[in-house]
Amino acid sequence: MPKRSVLFGGPSITVELFAAIIRLLPKGSTILEIGSGKVSPLWVDVGYRVISIEHDEEWCNRYRGVEYRHVPIHGRWYHRKLFRDAVRSVEDYDLLIIDGPPGTHRVKTNRRGIMDMLGEFDRTKPVAIDDIERKAEAEITEAVIDWMQPADSIPFCRGKRHHSIILLPENWTEKGQR
Repeated sequence: MPKRSVLFGGPSITVELFAAIIRLLPKGSTILEIGSGKVSPLWVDVGYRVISIEHDEEWCNRYRGVEYRHVPIHGRWYHRKLFRDAVRSVEDYDLLIIDGPPGTHRVKTNRRGIMDMLGEFDRTKPVAIDDIERKAEAEITEAVIDWMQPADSIPFCRGKRHHSIILLPENWTEKGQR
């Protein structure tokens, strides 16, 4: 298990969320992450296949073992057609992580665009959402709950500024589906 460091928190997920996902998801599973970062290669290091939808070409192919789908920002969110194509190019995944695009990075972005794309995802898979203390991410969480109707949730909080949640579908137990 990686130690707490600059890899976790800030723009990245917390070590607590990382550890919870490792407890929930069997090795060899596929993680589809919306937004890549310094934690992306750690998923590979602990035994997961990682597919990242990433807006910044400078980040694409930055880490060996991570499969990137480049989808640039168009307006305040990802280019919708390219995003849809990127999601559809993924044959199967076991966990969706929503952690992009970044809240502020060169271009002012907004993650709310994901709410129009929920139908592209599999509602029988767990969803992790980072930064839910922000207004937009709180709204996204509510939209995902309405869409997914999760059986359970696991919230995480570190201080006042870094909150996240894992939403679990029906028939989900630790280390995969029943």
